[in-house]
Amino acid sequence: MLRDGSTVEVRRVSTTDEDALVAFLDGLSSESLHLRFFSAGISLRAMARRMISIGDEHGVGLIATTGADGRIIAHSMFALNSAGRAEVGCAVADDHHALGLATLMLGQLAEMAPVAVSRSSRPWCSPRTTG
Repeated sequence: MLRDGSTVEVRRVSTTDEDALVAFLDGLSSESLHLRFFSAGISLRAMARRMISIGDEHGVGLIATTGADGRIIAHSMFALNSAGRAEVGCAVADDHHALGLATLMLGQLAEMAPVAVSRSSRPWCSPRTTG
């Protein structure tokens, strides 16, 4: 449940989510894209494919959906690199900012992350990122 009382479904991302992820990314503002990917000039299709290619062995991706149509309103993920460090990221639809969704998603990721990842990770958050 989010701060406004609405509910979302959080689940693992799957290969069938590619088009919905492209639509989600396309709906993000330039600022939100830049905060998540450090660039607003990304290939949305290529990024959606990357989001669904993270498997259980190297990380996990989650999406949050809402409504009868199952619209994706958030994506979070962690992925291990070759040094055993984890990249952790989260993007939330602009119309769902400040509802606690990123906190919810990152909390679920933390529960799923291997202990080795949580011990070796050094979190960094853009100072412009807001709840």
